[in-house]
This record gives sequence, C-alpha cells and structure tokens, in this order.
Amino acid sequence: MAIDTTPSTVATNALDALDFSSLIGGPMDAIIKAQALAAKTTYEFINEVGLTTDPDTGEKKPVNVTFQYNSGGKVATLTVPLLVILTVPNIEVSNFVIDFIANISASSSSTEETSSDNELGVDAEAEASLGIGPFSIRVKAKANYSSKQHSKAAQDSKYAVEYTMNVRVEGGQSDMPVGLQTVLNILQGSNTSVGPDDMVVARPRALNMDGNKKANLEIVVKDAQGYLASGTKVDLNLDNKSPFKKIDIVSGYYIHDIYGAVKHLSTSKFSEKQRENNIVDPRHIISHRVLKPFLRRFKGSTSPTNLPLRVATNGVTSITGVTDTSGSVVFQLELLDNIKEDMQGTITVTSYVPISDGQGEGSVRLEVTKVPYTILIPSEKQGSIVLASATTSIDLTTLPTKTVDVTVKDIAGAAVSGEDVTYEIFDSSGNLATTTTFTTVTETKASDSTGNVSFVITKGGGAVSGSYTLTITNDSSNVLNIPITI
Repeated sequence: MAIDTTPSTVATNALDALDFSSLIGGPMDAIIKAQALAAKTTYEFINEVGLTTDPDTGEKKPVNVTFQYNSGGKVATLTVPLLVILTVPNIEVSNFVIDFIANISASSSSTEETSSDNELGVDAEAEASLGIGPFSIRVKAKANYSSKQHSKAAQDSKYAVEYTMNVRVEGGQSDMPVGLQTVLNILQGSNTSVGPDDMVVARPRALNMDGNKKANLEIVVKDAQGYLASGTKVDLNLDNKSPFKKIDIVSGYYIHDIYGAVKHLSTSKFSEKQRENNIVDPRHIISHRVLKPFLRRFKGSTSPTNLPLRVATNGVTSITGVTDTSGSVVFQLELLDNIKEDMQGTITVTSYVPISDGQGEGSVRLEVTKVPYTILIPSEKQGSIVLASATTSIDLTTLPTKTVDVTVKDIAGAAVSGEDVTYEIFDSSGNLATTTTFTTVTETKASDSTGNVSFVITKGGGAVSGSYTLTITNDSSNVLNIPITI
C-alpha cells in the first residue's frame, strides 16, 4: 500500500510561501529608520534650541545664557553658551537581535494486514489387513483438512505548522560624536565673564601730550556678553576750556554720517550695488553690520539739528562717534595753537553699552569712563624725549614684513642715543597679540648714536585677519600708536 504524501506536500508549500525578506528585512528597516530619526532629532535640537540667527548678519550663532553676579562689589556678567549646560539628545540603537523560528512538521502512516484461515472439513478413514506367510499387517488411516482467510488495512496521516518571531532592540544615549564634542569644547572655552571695567576700554587710559600736537584716543566697547559691539554710540565730552581745536574720527564713524546713511538707505530706490556706484557722498556707504545694530538700539532717534562741530577755534567740547565692526572708535585730538601754559583735565567718555541678547529690540546701559590728559608747554619740556616715525600705518594684507623706523630726540631736536624703546602689538580687544599672528609681539631696543631704532614687524604663519595696534614707548612714557591691518 503506498504512503500518502499530501501532508508533506502541504507543509513544504507552506514553508516555501514564507516571505523571509519581509520577515527579517522589515524589522531591520524599521530600526534603520528609527536611527535616522534619532539623528534628525539631535540636529533639530541643536539648530532650534542651541543656535539663533544674528539679526544683523543673518549668520548662525550660539544661544547664550547670561548671568549677573557680584564681583568685588560690582555687577559682573557671565555668558555661557546654552548647548554646554544642556544634555544634547543623542540616542542610538546599540544592538538588535531578530529570532525567527519556522516549525513545520508532517507525518503519514499506513497499515495493511492480510491473513488466510480457510477451513474445509473432510474426514476419511480406511482399514486393511495383509497376511504374508506367518506374518499379518493391519493398517488404519484417518485424514482431516481445514482452511480460513482474513484481511485488514489501515492508513493515518497528519501535519502541523508553527511560526515564531522575536525582535529585541537595545539602545540609549550614545557617546558624543567626535565632531560635536569638539564644537562643544570650543563653546565651553568661549565662556566669558564681563565686568563693568571690561565693557569699555580706553587706550591709552591717560593722554600725555608731551611734545605732540595730536593724540589718538581709542574707545573699545563690548556688550554684556563680551562681544565687540559694533554700531553703538560713544560720546566724548570736555569742559568749556577745551584745549583741542579739532577732534576727528579716524576709525569708526561720525554720528552725522550714520544718520546720512540711514536716510539714504530708507529713500533710495537703487540696489546696494547701484547705490555704491551712484551715491554722491561715499561716507554714507556704511556696512549693515554697523547700521542694523545702531537702528535696533536707537530706534526712533533722529539726527540732531545742531551737531557739535569737529573744528572750533575756541575749543571743541563734545563729539559723538559710532563704533565700527571691531567695536572701536578712534578720536584724534589736535591741540589749539595758542596754548601757553601747562594744562590738565579730564575727558568724559559716555558709551552706550548694549545689554540685549540680539534677538529682540536692543537696549543699552550708559557707562562713563574718565580719561585724564596732561599738556606740557615747550618751556617745560627741555630734556624730555620725543618719539616720531614716518610710518603712520602698516598694511600686512599682502606683505609678510614691515620695517618701522623710530627717531628718538629731545625737545631741541638733538638725537638721543642709548634710550630704551619698546614696542608691543595689541589686538582689537586690547590684549597682547598672539605669536601665531606676529612672530614677535614685544621687543625692546636701545637707540643708536643717531637716535634711531628700527623694528621689523613680521606676520606669523597663523595670522588672523583684523585690526591691530603697534604701541611704541620709551623710558619717558612717550606713546606712539601705529595701526596695523592684516
């Protein structure tokens, strides 16, 4: 009897019908999509929570948290990037296991039994005798026959199908990616603590006009977060007996030009490029990095009808400047011609320090800085030292080095030998420049027999573009400032 193969065929077909690519690939695809979604969440968190758009430049910059605290009896400001005090979500699937069991069983059995048990009843009996000589033989025979027949057949078949799938996913906060960790380390290093004395820096802190007709006074302004504040006002005021016939702004902007630029931008129908080509007064071409913060901080203000004069025969008593993109404005003060006696006084500098975070309307806080000045008339200057140089500015944008010659003379014009002369290079924040920007940032030399000293200013291999100041001094506290551009 043949075995029935139907159960085996059904089980085999059931196994062949399983879509293993979907059964195994489906969970894997879901895990990969989940990992991509986690990465996107990290990006969105950094972009939406940790960064903001600068309203003046349109550039992305970190969101900072500002704290105020007491520092030596004064209010100081601590600025910390938000990203370094929050946990950045960075979830990853670290391990996943797919267990799949397909248990398909089939069986078939068949039983067949055949037996014969036929019975036929036949009985026979015979008897005979035979005599042979003196002997006699008697034989008796009896026979019986029986036959039976019986048959039996049985068949059994069965099959079973069982599918089992287990998917186990393990994940959690992963280690910070190297690139993100580097960025956060940089932000960590950008934490700043700014006190009132750091927000406004005057260079020099005191003007000594000993033998010089002109002197420069630079004011550098930082906001409450420690950033250089462009487009903010700085008022310079003197008493009614001002010894200065002229005050120019040699770096930064005169307030009148700012208002002229604002008016021109608000009325012109030309594009910015066309304005640059067609504008009558080039002084009104001012960077948006200056104009935008100025308009935000001083919204609604209009140009004064009576602006202070930059030149006055009886002495200039006040002038208002606006900081440039480096947060600096430099006033050049020129003495009156008829000064006949020594003078001392104080220049009062009022700076409008920004205290907003740059996302809303700007607000300012007034910071007042006092800068003393001393003027000595020629009769009192006999024997004093005067520093001079034909170099008024240094441009290293294309040149690697520049030699600066300094003459050391007394008031009578005689050369002074053996006088120690020192130069230092400062960045726009008033800090000593780095040796990556300049190979040598400070050096002292003695004047030769002709009263000359030569310094070689060399740009470093890692020079950072910007504005710097070469400050040259001698034992008599004379100061000579020369701007450097890289």
